[in-house]
Amino acid sequence: MKKTGSLKRLIKLLFKFYPVMLPITILFIIINAVVSAVPALFQQQIIEIVDTTYKSGDWAGVSTQVITLVLILASCYVVSLLAGIMYNQLLAIITQGVLK
Repeated sequence: MKKTGSLKRLIKLLFKFYPVMLPITILFIIINAVVSAVPALFQQQIIEIVDTTYKSGDWAGVSTQVITLVLILASCYVVSLLAGIMYNQLLAIITQGVLK
């Protein structure tokens, strides 16, 4: 007995009833996953800058670098948050439509 046929039919049904909303939802999921992985790189760069300058105490020289990285990091978190909200709302609409 094949159970993969049911999954294929379900996916075809979802794409039939939601031809635009489902790909947009998938796009938001991918954006959320990618942007959620990026902040670790910025945190690593900030730690490296702080590690190299804590001995010399030249905080004024590196403050612009750190502030720039922190602002980019904050914007990544905002984009991830917005993408997460969007795909959760879209999935709620799709789920309720399928259950009808």
